[in-house]
This record gives sequence, C-alpha cells and structure tokens, in this order.
Amino acid sequence: MQIKETLRDLQDQDELYSMPEPAGCKNLAGILSSETLQMREEIVQGEDDQYYLSHLCDGSESENGTLFLSCHSDWQDMNRVIFGHHVFYENIRMTPFFQLLDQNINEEARLFELSTERGMEQYRMIAVLEVDYSMPDIFDYLSGSYSKDELDEYNRHLKEDHISGFFEEVKETDRLLTFLTCRDEDSPVRILFIAKAV
Repeated sequence: MQIKETLRDLQDQDELYSMPEPAGCKNLAGILSSETLQMREEIVQGEDDQYYLSHLCDGSESENGTLFLSCHSDWQDMNRVIFGHHVFYENIRMTPFFQLLDQNINEEARLFELSTERGMEQYRMIAVLEVDYSMPDIFDYLSGSYSKDELDEYNRHLKEDHISGFFEEVKETDRLLTFLTCRDEDSPVRILFIAKAV
C-alpha cells in the first residue's frame, strides 16, 4: 500500500527528538512534523478511541501512548479529531504544542506538516482552547462537519474559549484538524489545538 511505503521512508529520516520510536506501525495513518516545535509524531487510527492511549504504534504498552485519529473520523471530514497525551516534562506527543501558548509565538511556529497517503499537507494553528468538560452544555468541537448555522455557533464559542495570542475564524471551505489533550494529569479540563489546512 502506498501510504505504508511513503510513511516508512519518512520514518527513516533523522528524528527531531532523541526518544526512540517503534519500528513497525500497522495502523499508521500519517506523520505530523514541525521543525520549529521539534515535533515528529506518528498518527495511527485504531478500532476504538482507547487502545492507543496506552500503546505505541507497534502495539507495545506505554503510558505515553501515540497520537491517534479518532475511529469516528475520516480524512475526508471537514474536521478530523486527533487525541493524545500531554507528556509532562518530555518534549513528545502533544506537549510541544503548549509552546503555542507563549504570547510572543511567531507565525512560523504555528505551521506544521502532515504526511498521509494523499501526500504532504501544510496546516496552521488558528486557536488554542481551554475547555472544562465537567461543565454542562459544552460545545461540540469534535463533530466531523458543521452546517453554516452550526459554524456561526462554532466561531462564537471558539472566540470565547481560546486562550492563545492568535485567533482565526473558521469558514465553510476550511479543513480542520482538532487535537485534544489533558491540561493536567487529574483534571476534566482539556486543551484543544485547532488547525486548518493552508
């Protein structure tokens, strides 16, 4: 399969961080990379949204888990949802994204690339949100698509919930990636990093 060959070649490139990664990745769906944030992470997609919270992409157990595309998401969706851990004290998984909360972050740091079977795509972070999932009536940022009216509501909540020094509204033609991770180890608060294809 073409994606396996293409992404295997990418995996053979120099690592941007020193932690070794597993060699095999049967559910590999893509590779995310950002030279500025020193990120290079495999993205997998399994049959549920729990397995890869505690497994590396080769299936071995790890409390660091792997970034994974929701089993309910499809690359063709308007909004694709990617889960993963905030690995405290290590510059891996979604932790490098927290650098985007620096109010002086530059434009280049907001850009990253995603390699999939469709090729290489560039994305730009448009907002970082803080959402307390213990509260009632939380807006659904994890839907695969939004109607025009829903998108108006989406942008209203996006503006209210964002904690980043940058912010862009979403248009009907945009293709989004929504990354969701924990803010703290024992808290219902989640940090959402929202990006759109450039």
